[in-house]
This record gives sequence, structure tokens and C-alpha cells, in this order.
Amino acid sequence: MESIFYTEKSSVGKRGASFFRSQGMVEKLQRFTGCLRNDGDYVDVRLQYNDGKHGKITIPTMYKIFNRDMWNKTVYFVIGFSWDGPKAFDVDVETPTNYAGGME
Repeated sequence: MESIFYTEKSSVGKRGASFFRSQGMVEKLQRFTGCLRNDGDYVDVRLQYNDGKHGKITIPTMYKIFNRDMWNKTVYFVIGFSWDGPKAFDVDVETPTNYAGGME
């Protein structure tokens, strides 16, 4: 397992998009699917257990998502960790396969 360290240095545009979508990171990072909720504050992730039962976990977004077109929609994201616990980074409605460099 490899550790990847990232610090935000710019608040221009989509925060961290160039880092998370670079070809090297698209190939290394696991993306998850969830539903953006609560006015862009968190992502609900639906879990399915081996016994067929379902559960849900809620992961706060690293930054509030103000784009209302994304609210209550399926989104793709990377789970990262902060001093406050797990966070959803690089939240987007676009599938990872559409990023520059792609992801097979």
C-alpha cells in the first residue's frame, strides 16, 4: 500500500482537480460512488453486506459543494483523511473514465 500526501495550495477553480485527475493519481486512487446531500455538505454511500442487507455511511465533503446541479445526484469521489476524520475529495458527477488520461 502506498501513502499519497496532498496539501491544498490554491483555491482557484476546482480545488485539487489537477492533482486528483492527473494520470498517475487516476490510476492509483480508488474512486467511490455516492449521493451528494445536505446542500453539498456530505455524501451518502450505500453499502451492501454479504448477507444481502443494506447500510449507509455518511462522509462529509472536504469543501462545501455550492453547485446545486450536483445536489441529490450520484457523484464520484476519493476518500481522504483530515484531522477531523474521513472526507470526500474531488467530488464530481462526471465518471472517472471521462477524465483526461482516462481510467480503464
